[in-house]
Formats: sequence, C-alpha cells, structure tokens
Amino acid sequence: MSPSSADLRLPGQTGETPPHESGAAPTLSVRHVTKTFPGQVALNDVSLELRAGQVHALVGHNGSGKSTLVKVITGFHAPDPGATVEHLGEPVDVAATAGGWRDHVHTIHQDLGLVPTLSVIDNLALVHGYRKRPGGRIDWRAERRNATAILREFDVDIDPRTPVGELSRRDQAVVAIARAVSGLADDARGVLILDEPTATLPRKEVHVLFDAVRRAAARGCAVLFVSHRLSDVLEIGEWLTVLRDGRKVAERSVRGLTHESLVTLIVGTAIDRDTRRSIGAPVSSQAEEAISVSHLHSGKLRDFSFSAHRQETVGVAGLDGSGREDITRILAGLERPTAGEIRLDGVPVRISSPAAALAKGIALVPARRVPEGLVQQMSVSENITLPLLRTVTSRGRLSRRRENRDARTWIQRFDIKPADPHREVANLSGGNAQKVVVAKWLRTRPRILLLEEPTAGVDIGAKGAIWDMVADATRDGTTAVVTSSDWEELAERCDRVVVVANGRVQAVLVDDGITTDQIAHHALQEPEAEGVA
Repeated sequence: MSPSSADLRLPGQTGETPPHESGAAPTLSVRHVTKTFPGQVALNDVSLELRAGQVHALVGHNGSGKSTLVKVITGFHAPDPGATVEHLGEPVDVAATAGGWRDHVHTIHQDLGLVPTLSVIDNLALVHGYRKRPGGRIDWRAERRNATAILREFDVDIDPRTPVGELSRRDQAVVAIARAVSGLADDARGVLILDEPTATLPRKEVHVLFDAVRRAAARGCAVLFVSHRLSDVLEIGEWLTVLRDGRKVAERSVRGLTHESLVTLIVGTAIDRDTRRSIGAPVSSQAEEAISVSHLHSGKLRDFSFSAHRQETVGVAGLDGSGREDITRILAGLERPTAGEIRLDGVPVRISSPAAALAKGIALVPARRVPEGLVQQMSVSENITLPLLRTVTSRGRLSRRRENRDARTWIQRFDIKPADPHREVANLSGGNAQKVVVAKWLRTRPRILLLEEPTAGVDIGAKGAIWDMVADATRDGTTAVVTSSDWEELAERCDRVVVVANGRVQAVLVDDGITTDQIAHHALQEPEAEGVA
C-alpha cells in the first residue's frame, strides 16, 4: 500500500502547527549547517530546532548525514562558514567544546559511554562529580542515596555500588540516560541526544528505555532521537526531520505516519509490498557454490541462509544491529552460531576458531583495523607475512631477507606508500594501513575472503585501490563476502547484495536491482511476523 500524498508533505501542507510557530523559542536551533569533507558534501544547508519536552526524531538511511549533524551539534565537527546555533534564542559559539551552553547538551551514543569496571555511582559521578565531606573526602553515603534516588526516578531498582559491566544491556542504557539527565537542570535548558540507543537492545526491553526517554522529556529536556528502527521512531517520536544525501527533505509531525510512508520519506519513492521480498538468482546457475550457510541462528541472526559462488563478490547490507555484523564473525570463527549449518564447496564444516577458519582457506579483513587487523608496533613486512610465516622461514628460523623480498612484492603490487617494508604500520595513513591488512590476507590465497567495512575511514583514492584488490582476487578464484554500511559501494562493486533486517534475509538483489534505494527499501522494512503493517 502506497502512502497518501498527505504523508509526504512538509509542514504548512499538512494542516499541523510547525514547532517554530508554537510561541516559545526552541531550546536549541541550528541553522544553515553545511559540512564539506574532501570530495564530499556531507551536509547541505540543514536546519533543525529542538524544543523543551519534545522528542524530535532524526532519520535517514546510511550516508544521509545524520551522524555528521550530531557531530556538529556536539562540537566534534566544525561546520562550514555560515552556520548559526542558538540556545534559548541566544547566539552561541558552535566551536565551543565545553562550558556555557554545551554544559546543557548531553549525548548518549550506541556504546553508551559507560566504564564497565566502575560502579553505577562512579559512572554517575563522571557528569556531576562526587559529593565531599569537610576535609575533601568523598561522602559515599550521600553518593549512594543520590544514585538510588536517580535510578528510582527511572524505575530501576539496582544496588548503585554494582559495576555497570554486570548490569543488563537495558539497565546500562537507563543508567546512561539517568546520568545524562542528572547533569541537566530542570529549567528547560537541557538537550538530550540519543544516537541509535536501541540498536543493540533486545526488543522486549526497548519499552523500559522509552519510559526513561519520556521521563527526560517530562523534566523539560529537548530530546533528539536518532534511529534506524522506524518502529521506534513511530512509537517515541513526536516531530520528525528526514535527511537524504545531506539535505533536509522533510519535516513534520510523526502523527499519522505509517511505517511504509516513513520509508517512502526516507528513500524518496514508494515500494511495492508484493515484490519487496523477491529473491534474486545467482550470477550463473553453472557457478560453483563456494560457501553457504543454512538456517543460521546467533545473537542477532534468525534462520539466516545465503550462499556465495566461486569468484563472486557478495555484499551484505543492513542497518546497525540488524545482524549484518554477525555473519563474517561466525564464518571467521570469532563467534559460534547457536544453530544452523555452514558448507564449503558443498561439504558441511565446523569453524571453531580463527585458526580453524584459516586452515579451511577463510580469511577475515576485520572492521577494526586496530587492534584486530594490524600490530601497530610491527613493520609493514612483519604484518604482511605474519599469517603465513612458513613461507619465510627455513629450519624454524625466520629469514629477514625472504620476508622483506616477499613484502616488497605486495607493497609494489598494491602501491603501498611509502614503499618501505621496514616502516612501522603505526606511521602509515589510514588508506595505506588498510592496504596492508588486505594484502596480508590475500597473501594466504584464501578460498573465501571476508571483509568488514573494508573502506571505512580511508580516502577516495584508497577506496578504489582496495576494491581493485578485491576484484583481482576474485578473478584469481577467491570468493569475497563483504559486509558494509556503505550501500553505494556495495551497489557499485558487488555481483549480488543480501539485505538483512532484524536478523533475517529480507531480499537478495541482483543486476539492475542493486541500487542504494533498493537496499534502503529492504533494510528499513520490518517482517510482518514482527507485527508491522
């Protein structure tokens, strides 16, 4: 069912009262924000207003500019000239990183920013400090009373002396919100920003988090809620801003929106529900199946099945928390599924560890270049040869000459700069360091090359070079499985794209069907089994 035209109108067309016409000045307003990076305009003249007591949702698919806007608001990025920021109607310095108006802005990211080894009391004190007795000693009794009172306000009954690492993910999220709100005054000056707070939270526990968000709004906070989970946006959001390709394309009340009309606002076109689950065919029906998984279950995956053929590049797309991240970790032996089967060349296998995966010809280029991908204190040659030392040893002794000669071959092949095998990888640029990671695993001549976010944090030139490295490997017989949040790259570089939503395969896109819009359509959908119409 396509959304009505009313669902797509901006304020002034819907018959609703836009926030700026309600009388009082917004708690925080950012106007005409543009942010340009080399070769990319991440934000283009974006304006946003946050109001006391209101939950304002910010949505858009990957690369739309949400994270950049949050980083501008929080002072991590400086906007291009021309942007203005006002707090309670008064101009403020957007470049200020602490003090003044920024003391009223608190952000909770997906990782929550808690210290797991410290108690709840200590984590709360990271914002407001400790109460002291005469003489300067910490008044622990007062701290326990205060922490208990804060937690009870959010309906959490836990001993505040408990290390937060021992709490459930739900209670950790509520502690993070309670900490942020406890540092805000009750005078409608506070701004609470929640960046993907439910991405790693079990669905049954989301309502507890939402109760905490509503309490924060009731205390007078202006809340910015950033999420890919559209059902969450529809449940908690009151006002909505939609970004697409760095521009604000819609601003309106959440009231009256459906899941599908919200998807259409985000993507820009409506999707035919009768075809959105269509599954594509392999690139060639004659191709050899190199790897397949059937009915895989894990922490996030539910009955997940897919296959990749020899010399094929298969992309795996999905929102953060969709289960996309689990696939390569399981195939690389870093995590174990709770159920399901993995086959290599049609033969069932067990992959119990990274060593077992490598023995079967499966190599992983991890998302975390440091510490998982590289040993920073080692040289380029040491990193490149590390996974396969037997080729540069003789009678149990390492041959430095052979190691450097071998490394120079890969340095030259992939244009790693500087072309110095003795250079510590810690002194390389991000793009050249990533080339080293890819080279070290391609050197093992893997049957299956798994890549997680292979071009994250590298410049545009290095991105092309890394994808060329993958293409060369597949021409030589390797099968590549790529999980990435960069949907544009997946659309351009992959033979097929598997789209994951809520732990399940939502669609497999092939040929002309592989577009960023189609990936977004399917990634943003929620299965009917979840009760979403």
